[in-house]
Amino acid sequence: MKVDGMNCMGCVNSITSKVDKLAGVVSCDVNLEEGRATIALSDADSEVEVEETIRKLGFKVEALSGYDEKPAV
Repeated sequence: MKVDGMNCMGCVNSITSKVDKLAGVVSCDVNLEEGRATIALSDADSEVEVEETIRKLGFKVEALSGYDEKPAV
């Protein structure tokens, strides 16, 4: 997903630490330079909670088209 508003590693660490704690999150990789987060979920229903969590941290979140909708194994 695209994440707008990140400007330092503190932003990356804030997102990673909060998202990693959510139920259904298998892995979370946030790339500051690309402004993207790649999040593997064990349950597709967790996507909404992930997006809401990132928004509550003050960032704009946008799903990328063409992402893989298969749950992580």
